[in-house]
Formats: sequence, C-alpha cells, structure tokens
Amino acid sequence: MPRKSSLDFRTTLGHATGAQKSSFFWIAVLAGMAALLLTVAFLQYRWTNQLTEATETRIGSNVESLMLDWHLDFYQSFAAICVALQVGPDSGEYEGWRAYSERFSHWNQSATHPTLIQNLYILETSQGPAPRLLRLSPDQAQTTPDNPSERLQRLLARLEQRSGISMSLCALGSHLGKESFPHSPAR
Repeated sequence: MPRKSSLDFRTTLGHATGAQKSSFFWIAVLAGMAALLLTVAFLQYRWTNQLTEATETRIGSNVESLMLDWHLDFYQSFAAICVALQVGPDSGEYEGWRAYSERFSHWNQSATHPTLIQNLYILETSQGPAPRLLRLSPDQAQTTPDNPSERLQRLLARLEQRSGISMSLCALGSHLGKESFPHSPAR
C-alpha cells in the first residue's frame, strides 16, 4: 500500500507540474500578446500623430497658397485701376481731367470686377488757393464737381492733417460751382 500512495503522489505531482507548465505557458503567451498589443498601440499612436502633422502641414501650405493667390488677385485688381489711370506727360493742362475720365470708363468696361470702384475722386489742389473735389464716374465721360459726403469730409480732414495742405471744406464746398472748373471738358 505504501507503494500505491507514493504512486498517487507522483501522479499527483506529475499532474501538478504539468499544470504548472501549462499555466506558465499560457501566462507567457498572454504576456507576449499584451506586449505585442502595447507595441502596436504605441506605433499606431506615433503613426497617427505623424499623419496628423503631415495633414496639418499640407492643409497649412494649401491655405497659405490660397491666401497668397487671393492677395495677388486683390492687389492686381487695385493695381489695374492705377495702371489704367496713368497718363503720359503730353496730356497736360489743355485736356483737364478728360484723359483720366476716358481711362476710368475704359477700365470699367474691361475690368474683371467693375463694381470694385464706383466713383473716383480727385482732390485738385494746384488750381488756386482752395482745393476742388472732382468726381469721375464710370457712366460719365467727364469730371463733375462733387459735394463731399460726411465720410469723405472725414477722409479729407485726415488728409489735411497728414499732408499739411489746407483743405478747408467750407472753401471746398463754396468752390464747387461749374465756373470753378475751367479745365473740365464740356461734352
């Protein structure tokens, strides 16, 4: 009988060692899978961050490119009116502002955005002691005197402060009669 008990003990011990080996195997497999899962999660986090940074950089450069295109388009729209209004040195006193009126009307007909500028104002300070305000309108072929609106009066006051040229708005308003435009073409 003692033999039987020692045999039982060995088989029990054999099962226990086999069960321990089996549980160590499964623990090692689970630990390996957990380590592999953590590695994949870390790599996915890094790749996601890299992808996000690359996408942000691409979108940022696209937005910057679009902003530069818009800025250049905006600049070209305003530069076109400046180029269109350039007159040569031979267009002098005898024409008055007719060359500017014609160029402004021509620009308005060929402009991409003709409503960008509705009226063009000229403050003429060289024809006497009081400045005159002239208005070029795209639908008129000549300059016309204009009474400054309140917004325009504020702008003229600011120009007077910055330039040192006396632009008395009272004098400006009193000199806006037809007789104060000797160089305006009468079409």
